[in-house]
Amino acid sequence: MKNKYLRWINFLTSLIIISCETSLEFELPKNDPVPAILASNDPDCVFQVRVTMAKPFQDSIVKVNGSCSVSIFEDGNFFTELSLDTSSFESIQDKFRGYPQRIFIKDPGIKFTEGKEYKITANIPGYHLLSATTSIPSAVKIKSVSWQEYEGTMPQWYWESTVETLASPPLHNAIPPLIEWTITFDDPPLIKNYYRIGVGFRGIVHKVDDNYFYADGKTQYAPTNSNDPTFMYVINRSSETNPDPDNKYYTVLTKEIIFSDYNFDGTVYSVRILTPRPSNIIQNADTNSFFKYIINLYSLSEDYYKYWLDRYHVEKLSKDPFAEPLRIHSNISNGAGIFAFSSLDTDTVQMDINY
Repeated sequence: MKNKYLRWINFLTSLIIISCETSLEFELPKNDPVPAILASNDPDCVFQVRVTMAKPFQDSIVKVNGSCSVSIFEDGNFFTELSLDTSSFESIQDKFRGYPQRIFIKDPGIKFTEGKEYKITANIPGYHLLSATTSIPSAVKIKSVSWQEYEGTMPQWYWESTVETLASPPLHNAIPPLIEWTITFDDPPLIKNYYRIGVGFRGIVHKVDDNYFYADGKTQYAPTNSNDPTFMYVINRSSETNPDPDNKYYTVLTKEIIFSDYNFDGTVYSVRILTPRPSNIIQNADTNSFFKYIINLYSLSEDYYKYWLDRYHVEKLSKDPFAEPLRIHSNISNGAGIFAFSSLDTDTVQMDINY
């Protein structure tokens, strides 16, 4: 009997060793790339539509055929056909990020209107026609903006995700005292509302040859009541002509907080955020230069909000190898992605650039 047990023990031990040394090989399921439209657009930014191919992360990049076309309809009637931006093919963004995309832009003289319905179609050879319909929400007005000095420091996450240019990050110091802003607005009752806060800036920087240029960009901020805010990535593409191609502030990638009125529907609501002072945003500017903060309150459509909320969750889970895959919200028929607008109300505060 003793020998019988020993034989079983040896057999099980051998089985365990073999199991530990054997590498199981498996293949992830293959999926065809899906055509996608990416167009969540703000009124203070150059209108842009990206047509790309959505694909599983392990698959190689699939480039979009350059002969695709994109059209916009307003209230059911043809509105405009977008132009292909060929300059984007060799842009820093294309080279650095490897986007397999085509970027389409519209005539800047053509304006969208709040309350109207817009439809987009994208015709990509070899695929069904992509389409989506959306409306522009009415802008919620800022009731008041106030500020005061804040002697505390930025939360740790701020330093891990500060504003950056597409080429290299500008140095936006955040040395106390900071500025604490209070942005107050009346939330319309009985309807779902979705918001985003943005902080822009504009100043004049003089050069050694007595010429000057505008520093026009956005700055990273932090909410005072959260160490884990829900945000979306924003590329600031100012509609103002950039007179200085070396202006590092002009095009920046930053993070802006998104939120809904779930907890304050129909009430007066205040958002508090922290920003650097002017002298810590634009360094080495002349004493006679002026500087202004531009406080933006964006009203997002529901599709706009849900898409970026899911993108945020994917970003959070991207470092977790055991996370379940998430399906990102989309309103695109026959494809993936988003076509959605925001509206905007703005307030400006001018300050001494040396503050």
